[in-house]
Amino acid sequence: MFRDQNEDKNGFFNEGLDVCSDESNLQKFDCDNTKIEIIRLKYNQESLFREMAYRKPSSKSFIAKKFNNVNKKAIRTCAIESFPIITWLYSYKKDDFASDLISGCTVAIMQIPQGMGYSLLANLPPIVGIYMAFFPVLIYALFGTSKHNSMGTFAVISIMVGKCITTYSYQYSDSSIAKQAAYSPIEVATLLCFLVGTMQLIMWLLRLGIMSFLLSESLVSGFTTGAAIHVLTSQVKDLLGIELPGINGNFKLVKTYVEIFSQVNSNRFNVTSIILSTLTILLLLLNNEILKPILARKTKIPIPIELFVVVGGTLFSKYIRLYENFNVILIGHIPLGFPSMTICRFDLWKELLLDSIAISIVSYSITVSMALILGQKLKYEINFNQELLAMGLGNIFGSFFSCFPYSASLSRSLIQQNVGGKTQLASLISCVLLFFVLMWIGPFFEDLPRCILASIIVIAIKGMVMQVKDFKNFKRKSNSDALVWMCTFLAVIFLSIDIGLLIGICLSILCIFCNGLKCYVCVLGNVPNTDLFLDIDNFQKAVEIPYVKILQLSGSINFATKVFLRNQICSKLKINLIKELKIKELNNNADKSNKNLTSNINFKHLILDFGSLTSIDASSIVMLSDLIKDLNKLDLKVSITSCSSSRIYEVLLKNEFEFMHIMYPSIQDVEVGIL
Repeated sequence: MFRDQNEDKNGFFNEGLDVCSDESNLQKFDCDNTKIEIIRLKYNQESLFREMAYRKPSSKSFIAKKFNNVNKKAIRTCAIESFPIITWLYSYKKDDFASDLISGCTVAIMQIPQGMGYSLLANLPPIVGIYMAFFPVLIYALFGTSKHNSMGTFAVISIMVGKCITTYSYQYSDSSIAKQAAYSPIEVATLLCFLVGTMQLIMWLLRLGIMSFLLSESLVSGFTTGAAIHVLTSQVKDLLGIELPGINGNFKLVKTYVEIFSQVNSNRFNVTSIILSTLTILLLLLNNEILKPILARKTKIPIPIELFVVVGGTLFSKYIRLYENFNVILIGHIPLGFPSMTICRFDLWKELLLDSIAISIVSYSITVSMALILGQKLKYEINFNQELLAMGLGNIFGSFFSCFPYSASLSRSLIQQNVGGKTQLASLISCVLLFFVLMWIGPFFEDLPRCILASIIVIAIKGMVMQVKDFKNFKRKSNSDALVWMCTFLAVIFLSIDIGLLIGICLSILCIFCNGLKCYVCVLGNVPNTDLFLDIDNFQKAVEIPYVKILQLSGSINFATKVFLRNQICSKLKINLIKELKIKELNNNADKSNKNLTSNINFKHLILDFGSLTSIDASSIVMLSDLIKDLNKLDLKVSITSCSSSRIYEVLLKNEFEFMHIMYPSIQDVEVGIL
């Protein structure tokens, strides 16, 4: 403890820590009999800072600091960091090649059915999904910092792109914009891809990689759950073998189900498609729930059940002639070879700008979240801004080859890591295999029924739909998190995906803002025979010092909370400041014959503990000065303690706080005589 050498034994603090001195306390607190006694000189705030050679924080701007750090070594390091492939290739181990080879082959096999399915989800030809697994992935392998992210198509991004295509493509939309411009789905998708890449490069230049952490866990969970419901709904038509008209605008989900039930009631569904969908879903569930856990204990390489289903479904459809005999809708034409390099049409960029911002943030956040999970698991660092560069360049490059915006796939990334992948060489191997698919194998899948691909997508997003259970956990932990989750989920469901995301982000920022506005005030009491001070409302054995009030201020004091704080202080002191000032004034002006009015103040000294204060602004300092002056008029002495934070101290100093002389490093340094 801190003990004043001139303090008598009946003073504010007693010698030693005797809280553990008897047997009952030993049993209760499970501590030993050791006493701690620390003796030092007494300080006020100014003498402490002077003796400890206080140095003001640097006032240089961020840009000036960066320029000071520029040298040849920094430039060389920056150049190397911009190409992470140089680092991991230089230290690559030959023993890792076999693992990367197996991992790359496994991911390539998964890319085929998932890429085709998610392309249909985006209202694009299935072959685009294979393009997505090749062109952007090459760029990410060169510039990305995650060793295990499997880039390409992802359900949430696909459905956000699909929404743009149904709105602005003449093939799906009846709007005047779509009809006049005559944009094809590929043209809308590639322009969106270019805009998303540009946005991510701008974010990289502005060093906004950290911005992704504005997306709270509750927001991401609610958003992806709502988006998964959209994905599920979009596949119902293929599962049932029915055709739906284009439905856009708010409440799209509700309108879609109304149309689906109308079609079902009219017996327009295809029985064969329903049977194939049911059998495919049951087969996938059997594999995922029963066979996969058993095989996982024996081998790391998973059964490529999706590929087996796609190949088997294609062969069955080809030889049974499902389209001719049962009118089952097929994938259709798949071109052979690479797409020709084309430049986007930019006429529609203003209409797609807001959508591109939303997609760029969501795709980046999903990718970084997956990279962080795997990086923490395998003990390597992720460069957030470098990820923006990798994704931005990948999207711009992909836009020239019929691609739409890409991101990491949660399921494929986990598999790439689980089967032993060590570096992004696995992604490059995957690209090599997909090269052969594009050049020679693609047309084989033309006879694949769309209901089988829809079944694969439904099973793939099962985990995302089941995130609806997360709401209970968020409700148990935090009401604000539960509010963000539910509002985001409902907005995505009943309005649209992009509006739901915007509402979720606004709510998350609002929660941060509201929490930042809170300033908590509590009365501290001394733990007998110690130098500890605790909140008397929470600790029954903490006792107040006679004629002394100690208030601890926590949080932020600013222009929005200063009035609330003043009222809180008066409430904790149990005084009506205005009334007390009037009583004091009347007593000072009263004649001797008049009876003095009685004050309700039962203490002589107030100590304000700033130890838990995070920030204070100029207007709050004025309020604090006025409050201290008013308390001094009531013959109350005020001291401020625990203001050793340079941030708080400098703000008080710059604003010429006139009560710097009453500030002390700790409660123990307050003059004993005035206590």
